[in-house]
Amino acid sequence: MEAYPKQTTRLFKFLIILLLLVVLIESEGQLASVVMNIEHGTWHILLKMVLVLSACSLVYILFRKFKQLETAEREIRQIAYYDLLTGLPNRRYFMDSFTMKLNNLQQTNGSLMAVMFIDLDQFKWVNDSMGHEAGDLLLVEVVNRMKRCVRHKDFLARLGGDEFVLWLPDLEIAEDAQYVAKMIVETLNMPVYLQDREVRITPSIGICMYPEHGSDINVLMKNADMAMYHAKVNGGNSYQIYRPAMEKRVNNYFQIVSEFHKSLFRKEFELYYQPRIDFKTGRLESVEALIRWNHPERGLIMPMEFISIAEESNFILPLGEWILKEACRQNKMWQDRGFPAVRVAVNVSVKQLQQPDFARKLRDIMEETGMDPERLEIEMTESTLMTDTNQMLITFEELKKIGVYLSIDDFGTGYSSLSYLKRLAVHALKIDRSFIRDLPEDEDSVTITEMIIGLAHNLRLEVIAEGVETVQQHNFLLERGCKKAQGYLYSKPLTESQLAEMLGTSGLHFGPVIETEDVYVG
Repeated sequence: MEAYPKQTTRLFKFLIILLLLVVLIESEGQLASVVMNIEHGTWHILLKMVLVLSACSLVYILFRKFKQLETAEREIRQIAYYDLLTGLPNRRYFMDSFTMKLNNLQQTNGSLMAVMFIDLDQFKWVNDSMGHEAGDLLLVEVVNRMKRCVRHKDFLARLGGDEFVLWLPDLEIAEDAQYVAKMIVETLNMPVYLQDREVRITPSIGICMYPEHGSDINVLMKNADMAMYHAKVNGGNSYQIYRPAMEKRVNNYFQIVSEFHKSLFRKEFELYYQPRIDFKTGRLESVEALIRWNHPERGLIMPMEFISIAEESNFILPLGEWILKEACRQNKMWQDRGFPAVRVAVNVSVKQLQQPDFARKLRDIMEETGMDPERLEIEMTESTLMTDTNQMLITFEELKKIGVYLSIDDFGTGYSSLSYLKRLAVHALKIDRSFIRDLPEDEDSVTITEMIIGLAHNLRLEVIAEGVETVQQHNFLLERGCKKAQGYLYSKPLTESQLAEMLGTSGLHFGPVIETEDVYVG
């Protein structure tokens, strides 16, 4: 990568020094012949000493200059080809090296290789909330961890920001690349301690194989990047192997992102409400607000098609604020019409809770709409608790002061500890539908569900089952002491007008009913 080969540089130095010595010796010989005619030989000796010392001084000066030149060359090369923060090769170095390697492989029908794109899912939040110094420390720690997952001959480079590329040469089978990706995901999932705070960072990784997925460097890089985006829009903290069908998905991603803000302005989003029932009385206990997108061309779009994209693009912040405000406004409207009191549950994303002013924004919404805080439930996923525990503790304390109800959604699918449940003082746990779905036949689902119900009772928390669709599931939960549930067995999600009509006619009793073949899409 130098401007000229090292061997040429050294030969050039040697020839210069040799030429100078020859000139000096020749000059000394000529001067010496003149001095021979001088009566006093002392002058000849002195002159010879001066010439030798001059030659030595000149050689020393030249060596120092050459040394400075070499140092400057190394510094220039370091800046040009390496990332100054992490010490990793940069994009330019990677592209040059990878291009050369690909050319050699194409000439020799080379071996199997993999290219990985690695992106950090929560890095922007660390930079924004904790400062760039913390972000730099996090990047260095991430690099150190990834280095422990790769071989000596593997090539890890930083493309910029929180994006990295990993080149795995000489693989035996494609599964070797998946094994490395899995190790990176696992090692980056371990907590990092920054500024006396526990932070969890997760990666999204895309894998592209040579020569199966391309033989040109630009194609390989594009496909690895596409696979990485596929992992990210599916929630991150995972790896994906490139598939040709991903291109359509990525194009859809960017199309949706481009339409988000216009859709919010045009009021294309709508809230549906799914009733929750009390097992003992069969009456409506509360409702969960579920977002829908009434697209003018594509029709009704379910949240599974756009929520993860909203998370990744940060559109979840204005959308989440709109959902909170709309749910509070509609609930206050039911209250003003004299309908029975009902609590509305709103799912709040980790990015919303990570905002230092989230509690203030919520308080402003409550004041603006006149909503009673006791009629609002904030739902968050279990993994949210471990994202930034210190900030979560602060936010939860502020939410408790406001007086809203707090619940943990999808409980049993994450990695929260009992100590956090106690410190955060939540009111309820929701059993994830993945455990309810296989009840009562699947033994593992039975065991996990019974453990969650028992844990909730021991911690004096309410427990809510979501996704109940069969009478057998209903009976199993009732027998185990689960007090509340929601699902298509009782009611599908209702529009605001449908729910208002139900509240207005006191149609608040729900028994197990099976009257639709719809599949839950909440």
